[in-house]
Amino acid sequence: MAKNTWQDLIIPASIIACLFVLLVPLPPFMLDLLMVGNITLAVIILLTTLNIKTSLELSVFPTVLLAATLGRLVLNVASTRLILTGASTQGTEAAGNVIESFGNFVAGNDIVVGIVIFSILVVIQFVVITKGSSRVSEVAARFTLDGMPGRQMAIDADLNSGLISQQQAQQQRQELTSQADFYGAMDGASKFVRGDAIAATIITAINLVVGLGYGVISSGMDVANAADVYTRLTIGDGLVSQIPALLISLATAMLVTRTSQNTKLANQLIQQLFNKPQVLIVTAVFLGMLTFTQLPKIPMLSMAVGCVGLAYLLARNPNNDAEDSNQPDQPNESTNTTPPLSDLLRVDAIELGLGLRLLSLAKRENGDNILNRIQTIRNQLALELGIVLPEIRIRDNLKLAGNQYEIRIKGNQLASGMLSVNRLLVIDVHPDLDTELPGTVPGIGGVANGGARWITRDQRSKAIELGLQPLTPVEVLTIHLKDTVRKHAAELLTRDSAHELIEQLREFAPAAVEDLIPNTLSLGQVQQVLRNLLAEGVTIRPLAEILEALSEVATQIQHPVKLTEHVRYRLARTITSGLIQNNEIRMISLKPELEQRLADAINYSELDLEFNLSRQIRDTLCQELRRHTESDSQEQGTRILIVAPEIRAGLARLLQQEYISLPVVSSRELSRETTIQSHYQVSLQNTAPSGATNPSAPFMHTTNEDFS
Repeated sequence: MAKNTWQDLIIPASIIACLFVLLVPLPPFMLDLLMVGNITLAVIILLTTLNIKTSLELSVFPTVLLAATLGRLVLNVASTRLILTGASTQGTEAAGNVIESFGNFVAGNDIVVGIVIFSILVVIQFVVITKGSSRVSEVAARFTLDGMPGRQMAIDADLNSGLISQQQAQQQRQELTSQADFYGAMDGASKFVRGDAIAATIITAINLVVGLGYGVISSGMDVANAADVYTRLTIGDGLVSQIPALLISLATAMLVTRTSQNTKLANQLIQQLFNKPQVLIVTAVFLGMLTFTQLPKIPMLSMAVGCVGLAYLLARNPNNDAEDSNQPDQPNESTNTTPPLSDLLRVDAIELGLGLRLLSLAKRENGDNILNRIQTIRNQLALELGIVLPEIRIRDNLKLAGNQYEIRIKGNQLASGMLSVNRLLVIDVHPDLDTELPGTVPGIGGVANGGARWITRDQRSKAIELGLQPLTPVEVLTIHLKDTVRKHAAELLTRDSAHELIEQLREFAPAAVEDLIPNTLSLGQVQQVLRNLLAEGVTIRPLAEILEALSEVATQIQHPVKLTEHVRYRLARTITSGLIQNNEIRMISLKPELEQRLADAINYSELDLEFNLSRQIRDTLCQELRRHTESDSQEQGTRILIVAPEIRAGLARLLQQEYISLPVVSSRELSRETTIQSHYQVSLQNTAPSGATNPSAPFMHTTNEDFS
C-alpha cells in the first residue's frame, strides 16, 4: 500500500518541483544536480528504446517525452536567471560547474568552436532527426487508423473460423487499439521535440544578446570581458541542454521507425545486416582494391581483414538464416505432431467442414468468402433471435468429397451439401429450364434440393432475364449455414451464453434481473424458458420483457413449459407480427371435440410434458396438418394453426417431433388488431375443409375468447 502511495506522488511532486524551479532562484549546486539528472534521464530513455522488442512496450513514451521537454525548458529558465543575475560578479561560475565545464571542456576553451558545435547540434536535431521522426509519426498514425477496420475484420474472421479464442480476439483488439492510441499520441508528441529545438535556439540567443547588453550597461563590464563571460556561459548552457535533447530526439526517431516484429533492435541489426557472408567477402575485396590507390593502406587492410573474419564466423554458423531470423522460437513440428488432449476432448459448438475443393471459399484473398459471411450471420441472428452465436470453427475434412461440406453442432452432423465452385445456383422448377439454360447440373443437398440447378457463370445474365436469382457458392453455403443454425438455436443457448446475456442486461435493466435471479428462479430455469422460445423460432431479444413476465408468475408457477406459455402471452404482439402476411393471418383451427381430446391427452411431468395419444389419432392428425403445409408451399402462403391455450405447447411439441413446419399459436397470443382469415377446421372424422360459410371472408378478432 505504501509503495503504491509513493508511486502516486511521483508525478504531482515533479510538477510542483517544476513550478518551484520556475518561481524560486536555485543555488548553483542544485542546478548542477538537476542538469546531471537531465542527462541521466536522456541516456536511460535512449538505452531503454534500444532494448525493447515492440513500440507498445514503451507506450508511456509520449508522456515521458512531454515531461522531459518540460523539464529541460524549466532548467533553461533557471540557468538563464543565474546567468543574467550572477555573471557580472561571479564570472563563469555563476550558473554552476556543469555549465562552466561544458562551456570550457566541450567547446575546447574556444568560444567560436562552442558556437559552431551548438549550431551543428541544433541543425542535426531540428532539420534531420526531429523533422524525420515527425513525418514518420504522422504517416504511422494515419496508416494505423486507416487500417484499423480491416484488421478488426481480420480478427473477427479468425475468431469466427476458430483460429483464435474469444480471449485471444479480445487481447488482439486491445493491442490494436493501444497501437492506434500510441501512434496518434506520438504524432502529437513529436511536435514537442521540434518546439524544444526552436525554444532552445531562442533562449540561447536571448542569453547571448541580453546578457551582453546587461553586463555592459547595468554592471559596467567592458565589452570584451562581458562578451567572453556571457558567451561562454550561454554556449555551455545551450550544450548542456541540447545534448540530452538530442539523445531523446534520437530515441523518439528510433521508436517510431521500429517495425511490428517482436525482436530487439540489436538482434534485428545483427541478424539482418550481417547475416550474408557473401556480402562481407565482396566488401573485403572492394577494400583491398582501394589499397592500390592513394588512400591509407593500413585502415583499409584492417577493415578488409575484419570483414573476412566475420564472414568466416558466419559461414561456420548455419543457424543465421535470413528466412528464420525474425521468427520466434518454435518447437520442432516433428517432435510434437499429436494435438494436446484438451483439443481432442473439446467439442466445438458449431463446426463447418469443407472438402478440399471448397477450401478456397475460406481464403481471405477472395473478396466474397465464408469468413466475412459468418460475421454477417452472427449479426443477423443477433438482431432476429437475440442470441450471440459461439465461434464457428472451419475445418478441412479429408473424409468428405472434394466439393462436399457438412455442418455439425456439438459434434453431430445436422446438414450437408454439395457445391460447384465455378458455377452459380438457381432455384426454380421451370420445366423448360434445361432448354433456356443448356448444360445445367442438378443440385444435390442443402438448399440445392427441390428443382435447383447449377449454371455456368456465363449464363448469369440469361438467368436474370428469366426472373431467376443466381447464387454464388458462398451465398448458397451461407444460406444453408444460417438456416441450420437458426433451426438449432435452442441447442446453442448454453448456460454460459444465457448468463452472458443476462449480465449484459443487468447493466441496462438491473431491476428486471435482480427481482428474478436467483431469488425466485435459477439461471437454469430461465435458460430452459429461453430455449423453449428459441425452439419455436420466437426471438429472445426483448429479454427484459421476458424476465418481467417471468417475475409476474414465478412465485406461483415453476414449471418451465407453463412459464414459457406465459411469456409467449406477453410477447403476443411480437409473435403475431412475424406471422402476418398481407395484413392478415390465414388460420387453421381444430374442432372443439378434437381440442378436448388433445387436452385430455396432455400430462405435465416434473420438468416437461407428455402427449399420450394413440398412434392412429397421432398419424391421422399429422397427416392432415402436413397436407395443409404442403398446400401452403404450392400456394406460396403460410397458414397458422390457432388452438386453445391449454393444448398449444403439447401440439407444438408434437409437430416438432414429426418435422411439420406449421406455426402453432394459442388464441391468447393474438393481438386485438389482428385480422384473421379462416380457411380450414381440422376434424378427425372429416378431413375435408369445413368451417365458415364463406371461408374467404375475413373477420376481425375482437376478444381472446372468440377462439378459446
